[in-house]
Amino acid sequence: MGKLLESIRFLEKENATLTKLVAELRAENVKLRAELALLRRHSGNSSKPPSSDVVKPPKDNFGKRKKSHRKIDAQNGHPKHDRIHFTDDQIDTTIEHELTQCPHCNGKLTQTDKVTKTQQVEFVDLLPQQSHIHRDESGWKENGKLQWVWAFRASDFSVFK
Repeated sequence: MGKLLESIRFLEKENATLTKLVAELRAENVKLRAELALLRRHSGNSSKPPSSDVVKPPKDNFGKRKKSHRKIDAQNGHPKHDRIHFTDDQIDTTIEHELTQCPHCNGKLTQTDKVTKTQQVEFVDLLPQQSHIHRDESGWKENGKLQWVWAFRASDFSVFK
């Protein structure tokens, strides 16, 4: 009977230890579930603003790209690509413009021997003949005023308006 009482005391002690451990684990479980709920909260399922959402971490190779020694614009030694001017028989209208003042600052202009020749073509009649036309519009601010440029690109030409 002495061994039986000893076994009972041992089991009661072990039961108390395990009961205490279960209570601690339950408390830890409640705490971890609350933390998980906070981590899962975002602007879509709570009243948090979108700016507080956690964003994806940057990719490992971000910023590790080797910098190029080349400038962004045309490279030295690269052949210039100009459009071929129209012949006189291809031109149906000539409009001469003479500036009396700078269009940007309204300042005085100085006389020069350099003449700039600009040739423009109306492609509007050609637009319906194209099977695919890509359109883009871009805006920018100039002197605080919003400016727009519209670009139309087909297989044979580009138009900017």
